[in-house]
Amino acid sequence: MGVEITQDFFRYRCDDPSVAWELVLAGCGVGLGYTIHAANEPNVQRVLSNAPEMSRPIWLTSHAELKTSARVRAVFDFLAFELTASPGKTT
Repeated sequence: MGVEITQDFFRYRCDDPSVAWELVLAGCGVGLGYTIHAANEPNVQRVLSNAPEMSRPIWLTSHAELKTSARVRAVFDFLAFELTASPGKTT
């Protein structure tokens, strides 16, 4: 995005996304989060609203029973559909 940022730039650092999000909710400062989560939090406000949203790939994997178990296949297909649906759209 054109801004050089080093590790010293951050007041806190957390490798666990769930803990990092809880730090944001606790008011510990500016942090990264999913827009769909932030939309449901009245105390979270988006900053740099003109900045482009970042994206990350999601990998959906399964064990070999995907080919032999109708239940595993049904769950896999449901997750695949939901992960490719538009944000905010649920079945």
